[in-house]
Amino acid sequence: MNLALRRAGIGAVYGDPIDRLDVVRTPTASLAKLLADTHRAITGVPALVSVDGSLQRPDGSPVVLDNVASSEVVDEFDESVIDPVRSAERAMVLAGPGVVSAGAVPGLHALAAAGRLGVINTWGAKGVFDWRSQHHLATAGLQARDFDLAGLPESDLVIATGIDPDEAPLALWSSQPHVVVEPMQLDALSEHVIQRGDWAPVPELRTRLAAVTQDGWADIGSPAAPSAVTRNYGAIFGNGGRVAADPGQGGFWTARTFSTVELGSARVPGRSIPGFAAAAALVTRLTQPHRPVLAVVDAVSPETEGIVDIANGLGAGFSIEVWTVGGDALSAGQHLDRLQRLAFVERCEVVTLTTAGWQLDRIVDAAGPVIAWGGLAVSYQG
Repeated sequence: MNLALRRAGIGAVYGDPIDRLDVVRTPTASLAKLLADTHRAITGVPALVSVDGSLQRPDGSPVVLDNVASSEVVDEFDESVIDPVRSAERAMVLAGPGVVSAGAVPGLHALAAAGRLGVINTWGAKGVFDWRSQHHLATAGLQARDFDLAGLPESDLVIATGIDPDEAPLALWSSQPHVVVEPMQLDALSEHVIQRGDWAPVPELRTRLAAVTQDGWADIGSPAAPSAVTRNYGAIFGNGGRVAADPGQGGFWTARTFSTVELGSARVPGRSIPGFAAAAALVTRLTQPHRPVLAVVDAVSPETEGIVDIANGLGAGFSIEVWTVGGDALSAGQHLDRLQRLAFVERCEVVTLTTAGWQLDRIVDAAGPVIAWGGLAVSYQG
């Protein structure tokens, strides 16, 4: 049965034990579903849920072992997008997490290279380009003015692909001239693009955010500024590791200021999923045990506690950093030292952190109020 599942492209099963099948056991069906959903989100490989001796997909639909893999239907290439793309003088790409989940990042690279196009990604697509690439313009969708400051109003065509409306609400960008391209059609579209002369200029959003971010790096006091914390995240987990964060203060600053050089090194969901960060950390430990990983949360939810119990039972421990009022007020240097110890732990370890409050006001001044996840209702900064 294991072989049949592997041949069908299934990466893991979570839930109740089944004879002759390797199952990551969970005490509740809800935790099994959380882990199966997160497994696919993190690895790109589907996982199943075992409930009362039967296999299900995470959505609860039954599984037939002879046909367990869901087929991906790729529509024929939509030729109607060719003329608008070829005639555009100042086109840019807006890429969302659907590009990543579809495995279409190579197609995005091909399109950007063929047209010398700049790409704005939402935070669920962080890492589709190294942040230092000329194709990478900015990460957008977290704050109210992101899309305007990223240069969309100056573009004569937005090529939208893999968009999640939780990360890129239609009202904020769809009034611009645009075409929607399915992620799996990006490679085909690249063959029809005309390369324009100059690279797109660095958008105002990026320069504004860089100024605030770098001021945080320069602050050597205690507690550390949020961008100094995420800089440390990058130093320890940015190349070969992973930071998974729940929505909130820690998630916002990770999505906003983590300098991504590797796809998948920073993962923050587009909507609130209680326990996501811990589930992502556990899936990482089970599938890539030599990869350092950190879960970042604003509070330890019951789902997080449940994942911790499972992880400790499996000997697949990971660290959780909780951004909270009254947490440890560390300098940037002290925080970096602690992260080096937390990168690999045998049992789950929970630590707390308070960050300097001045930087949130500064970044709101730079790009408007936080709109991701409905905004940040509570500040966990000192």
